[in-house]
Amino acid sequence: MQSGCVELVWLDAERAARVVRGDRRAELAAPDFPQQADVVAATLQLARIEAAVDPDYPFGTFLVRDTAKRVIVGHVGFHGSPLNGAVEVHYAIVPSQRNRGYATAALTALIDLVRHVPGVEAVMARVARDNVPSASVLRAAGFAPLAPWRDGDEILWERIMSSACEVV
Repeated sequence: MQSGCVELVWLDAERAARVVRGDRRAELAAPDFPQQADVVAATLQLARIEAAVDPDYPFGTFLVRDTAKRVIVGHVGFHGSPLNGAVEVHYAIVPSQRNRGYATAALTALIDLVRHVPGVEAVMARVARDNVPSASVLRAAGFAPLAPWRDGDEILWERIMSSACEVV
């Protein structure tokens, strides 16, 4: 899936294992990829695949690739399949590549993948209260803050999916 400056690359078993090992030989990547968040996401994806509980595309994790440079700059994905009409997102862009629009573009592309999937009524995100850059990404991708989460340390964000044409 390609959207603007990014391409989403499905994190299959082979790619996930390489990310977990820190093996960057097969794909071009930013010098600081993978970060701990990328390794955690790849480890969870790989565990589901190895347990024969494959994440149903697109409800798993994708690598985020800069379309012009062809370089991996982070990851984006869903924590799982829809539950009660909602899916939750996770994303991380490596420090050397932040503030270039990658997170917003990747999140927007991810939402586009599920825009017309039956059963997806809302996309959720949890962000630390003091993570202003991530809050800006969510706002730019059409999310709105809902409420404090986990004793107020995090804020729950939501983007309602419309069955009609959306105006964002």
